[in-house]
Amino acid sequence: MPIFGPPNINKLKVRRDISGLIKALNYRKDPEVQEKAAEALGELGDRTATEPLLFMLEDEGRDRGSTVVMALGRIRDHRAIPALISRIKERDPASCRQELSALANIGRPAVGALLGMLKEKVQNAKQAIVLIQALERIEGKSVISGLIDLVSPKSPSLIVPLAEALERLAANRAVPPLVTVLKAAPEESWSAHLAAVLKRMGWQPGDVTEDAALSLAERQWERLAAIGEPAVELLIPLLRISASSEIQKAAETLGYIGDDRAVEPLSALLNHKRPEIAIAATRALGDIGGSPAVEGLLQNVVNSESPTVQVEAEKSLIKIGASAVGPLVAQLKSGDPRERKTAVRILGEIGDRRALRPLISARDDNSLQPELYAALEKLGWQPSDG
Repeated sequence: MPIFGPPNINKLKVRRDISGLIKALNYRKDPEVQEKAAEALGELGDRTATEPLLFMLEDEGRDRGSTVVMALGRIRDHRAIPALISRIKERDPASCRQELSALANIGRPAVGALLGMLKEKVQNAKQAIVLIQALERIEGKSVISGLIDLVSPKSPSLIVPLAEALERLAANRAVPPLVTVLKAAPEESWSAHLAAVLKRMGWQPGDVTEDAALSLAERQWERLAAIGEPAVELLIPLLRISASSEIQKAAETLGYIGDDRAVEPLSALLNHKRPEIAIAATRALGDIGGSPAVEGLLQNVVNSESPTVQVEAEKSLIKIGASAVGPLVAQLKSGDPRERKTAVRILGEIGDRRALRPLISARDDNSLQPELYAALEKLGWQPSDG
């Protein structure tokens, strides 16, 4: 029977006339009637209305339909899930709070779809938060397990929101995977937030590796230096980040620990465009010492564009001492008079008598005067020695 006038939505609602309300959805003369009909169907919660509402939602387009979305959320029919997910995929999840609220009302049947969205769609923390909040409203073991499965250093925008949600859900079984993520990337900017969440959840480091990861996340440099060798592999990645102050601190700490594994990454910083970083690396190599540290320092003691770096490289070679003698002696034969003169000066400061004979042999090189005789004097040579 055709409808000749605007349907009385309130009467239809009071009578629980689902069929009449569904017909009212098609009353195109007055969009307000359609919206009130959708709202009433949502309040009544009869699943018979699901498909007509979905049809109306598709007809209204993605920029409209908030009333229909809320109605579908109240009806809680799992058949609405694909349409709601589709609307979220077409937009920014952070702007789809009504769709997410509807999915949360539908509950457990929507968990898989929301987790999939969280894994595939999220591009920033804001998007992650709104999706996680919808899952938190559903709760349940499947939600906790799904959130734990998403914890990974490969998804940095998710880590902190996931950890905070798992903390709110009192999911203590999430602690081990969260600790694993912290250990995998304690140099990342989010690591301090993750460490704070873990500590609030009652976690304390169980071994020296976890202690090192926590100390780096919190940038406890003195603690890292005290931990020593187990901290080296965690500190090295920090040398590649953009924050100058942290690179300097990491280099200083690696120098204090004195592990050869740090020589190569520190040597890579000797020509850094920021002099303060090159200086920190130079000093660290001097602290580590040994033959592997000498090569890069030898190149910078003459060739660095920064006079300060040159001075620090010379100091570091002097500090290294015996291990630098052989390479410095070899440099006496360099075709560059600057390199020869620098080698003479440093050998004199080191004071290792193994350099005495090579220096005596270099007396005919006029370019080395007066540094050569100053070095020989420091080594205790007298002209009468021949």
